[in-house]
Amino acid sequence: MFAQPRQALSKGYLKGLEQAKLCTQPDTVTTLDLSEENLQKVPKEVLRFKNLRSLNLSQNRIRKVPARLNRLDSLTRLNLAQNDLAGHKIRFGKNHTLTHIFLQDNKLSSLPHSLKKLRQLQEINLNRNNLTDIPITLKHLKKVKTLNLNHNRIELTDNSPFAAIQQVQTLNLIANSIKQIPEQIAQLQELTSVSFAANQIEAINPAIGTLPKLQSLGLYKNKIREIPEEIYTLPTLRELDIYYNEIYELSPSIAKMQSIEVLYLSHNKIIEIPKEIGELTQLKKLYLHHNALSDVPDELSKLQQLQVLHLNNNYLYDFPTQILDLPLLEDLNIANNQLRKVPYAITTLHELQFFFFNGNPIEVNAAELAELQQMINTLVNRGVRTDSILVD
Repeated sequence: MFAQPRQALSKGYLKGLEQAKLCTQPDTVTTLDLSEENLQKVPKEVLRFKNLRSLNLSQNRIRKVPARLNRLDSLTRLNLAQNDLAGHKIRFGKNHTLTHIFLQDNKLSSLPHSLKKLRQLQEINLNRNNLTDIPITLKHLKKVKTLNLNHNRIELTDNSPFAAIQQVQTLNLIANSIKQIPEQIAQLQELTSVSFAANQIEAINPAIGTLPKLQSLGLYKNKIREIPEEIYTLPTLRELDIYYNEIYELSPSIAKMQSIEVLYLSHNKIIEIPKEIGELTQLKKLYLHHNALSDVPDELSKLQQLQVLHLNNNYLYDFPTQILDLPLLEDLNIANNQLRKVPYAITTLHELQFFFFNGNPIEVNAAELAELQQMINTLVNRGVRTDSILVD
């Protein structure tokens, strides 16, 4: 008999249908990988593995899910991604152990009615299907904390069933057809992370400002022109991603973002940074590249926790010496501006690991060139990665 790999069993992992059929120690297997087996149905051999915790049936042609899978009473993760489940018989039986299910890439326009029997589900992945709204079936699944609905056809309206997912903590709606964020978003009081990236949103609904636990807000690649005051006052917000929008200015109310640690503000049309940015004492990463900045406020020097600062592709004429007062700075990018000088004092940033400044019209005489060369060599010898063509 063909022997199964000892290492696979020692880790509780088994790969392939043939190995599953030949397995002589099914009780030792906790993870079974039957992906890419060209399966049209769930093989009966699966039921041999009574202690199975994770079952991967992705990238097959499965059209039916039998209720008898509920006999696997240790199963916590079920991967049915990239199959052919749409419009076919999906019969989930009552299950008290399954916590994670992956149904992406199945052309689903609605959820299987029997999904409501999986009452312990905590994470559902429905990316890349044909859903047009939040599935109402989710109202039966009160323990779902993570819901992925990326790359569908969802258009949120005032009638979208937000009440069906009130307990959700992480909600991803990236790359849908969303043009507005309804007031009903305020019903998601447990939400800690939400992403509306890559949609067609023109305005941020102030109702988001009523979410008391929100830590991460993703609005990347929309058509947003301003940040409402209510966003600045979110008490627990740590990360705001508003890359690739049409924002011209930031309000002085930015000072109220006392929990913010990461600000993604790049690829907008921002012409000025308010001096109140210096009040963001917890800020660790600030991305401002590809805007229309000609200078930065002196108060930037107050960001004593800052580790990453990207100011490249703006219109800076003078090197912002405030940067030299940032003791924890690790990553500095000032490339592609209009800088004539770069100070030798950059070498005093002892935590610096990345320094990029090419694409500036640096003007130096022979003595200054020698100093610039020495600066770069000092940084490189310290292990700093740079883009300078002056590296020896």
